[in-house]
Amino acid sequence: SVLTSISPPCHGCTEIPHPWQKVECGPSELWSTQEGVEHRVGHTEVVSHSRVLLHFRIWDVNQKTFYLRNNQLVAGYLQGPSTKLEEKLNVVPIESHAMFLGIHGGKLCLACVKSGDETRLQLEAVNITDLSKNKEQDKRFTFIRSDSGPTTSFESAACPGWFLCTALEADRPVSLTNTPEEAMLVTKFYFQMER
Repeated sequence: SVLTSISPPCHGCTEIPHPWQKVECGPSELWSTQEGVEHRVGHTEVVSHSRVLLHFRIWDVNQKTFYLRNNQLVAGYLQGPSTKLEEKLNVVPIESHAMFLGIHGGKLCLACVKSGDETRLQLEAVNITDLSKNKEQDKRFTFIRSDSGPTTSFESAACPGWFLCTALEADRPVSLTNTPEEAMLVTKFYFQMER
């Protein structure tokens, strides 16, 4: 799976909110604390009185967007009426660069799963706002965001060295790779907060 570049999320903001920091977003301000969110900003939702659910568009550097096909997350070129199939990423920040990633309003979460010698990306039917950074079993849902110029990459916290990627070929599954420099894979994405 590939994530491409990042655009300023809103009114000049360049960072997604850390769970315990003040974020200035133009006319409004958001205070995000362990106890809850005291202010609402246009592009956020207050969830469970303790989590902020953010919404991002993601597409790889080759302009492929994410969509669901047979309950599998794939990346391809959506055009015309099919553009409505595009999946937005639902994000819950948990530390300065760590986050949970989901789709379908945070009801399906991206997870890095190891089975024997295989490491793979899978979608799991859990509510993103029920996950906790303090639970070892939830570590598989945690991704570390790294920005490089306009693009962003996502490394699994549970499987260090494994990155979210897409194939060069369209309509292939979004997956994980431990060889991010491989020419046949894309690990750089554009990651734009929805206003």
